[in-house]
This record gives sequence, C-alpha cells and structure tokens, in this order.
Amino acid sequence: AEGFGMMHKDYVSHGSTLVEVLENIRAVDPVPGLDDLVAAVPDAIAAVLTELDIDIGTEGAEAEGVVSVFVGVGITAGLYIGWLDTKGYAMVGVEGQCASATSLGLSVRAGLHESGEAVRVVMWLGNTGYDAVVKLRSPRRQGPQTELVEVPGAPLVDHRAP
Repeated sequence: AEGFGMMHKDYVSHGSTLVEVLENIRAVDPVPGLDDLVAAVPDAIAAVLTELDIDIGTEGAEAEGVVSVFVGVGITAGLYIGWLDTKGYAMVGVEGQCASATSLGLSVRAGLHESGEAVRVVMWLGNTGYDAVVKLRSPRRQGPQTELVEVPGAPLVDHRAP
C-alpha cells in the first residue's frame, strides 16, 4: 500500500557490478545520497545472499539499473513474500518509509527471475534508491528441487511442487 506525492529524477546506467552502475551515474551528474547508496551495496549483497542464497558479488556477470532521487511527502509499506512480480521476479523483503521532504528509510528487496538467469535488487536509502538487474554467469534454479523416480511396474508420478 502506498500514498505518495513527489517529484523525482531518474538516472540509467550499466556496468559489471552494482557498484560500477552507481559509479557510472556519479561520473555523469552529482546525485544527492549516491555516496550513501554505494556504501550500502555490501548490505544489499548480504541481503540477497541471506534471502536468495546467491552471491551477486561473485556470481553476477553484468548489471544495469535506474537510480531515482525524489522529494515528496507520503507513506509506503510493502511485504514481498516471493510471489512473482509483473516482470517475473520472485521478490522477497520488506519496505517501509515515512517521507516528509527528506527521509531516512531503508528498504531492500530482491528476487530471482523465473528463468533463473538474473536477480533484481531494489534498495532505497532516504530519498535515493535504485532498481537494478544483475545477470548471473550461470542460471540458478528456484524452489525445492526433487527428481522423478521410476518404480518398475508403477505409473510415473511427478511429486514436485507445482
């Protein structure tokens, strides 16, 4: 749920890592709060490792993203429990922030794409945030994995979770 009124500016970049994406934006324009985001990237990488068991610092092949800066008033809240979003990412994490002109909320959520080929990371720190996609060197599988077992004389039954 959210209610918000704001003005914002977006910056698009790409690079081989999340830090490089943010550094490339810094080289183009001074962005308020960007240094704080760069400093918080290890926290985002740790959150992805904890929630998804994927180390995007070493398993990432390239990254692209959008950095947004906003000024506004409002309240946001969100709980991401692994359902696929509209872009095919099973996002997990918590979002919560109260903003009035400037704010100091931290929000991190991440999700593995249904193809297993990319991880989406969204992080907000204050009024500056990014939404990035890290393409993985090798695809990862989601969810519990089981194998089909054939028993002679019995029908083949798929016991994997739907």
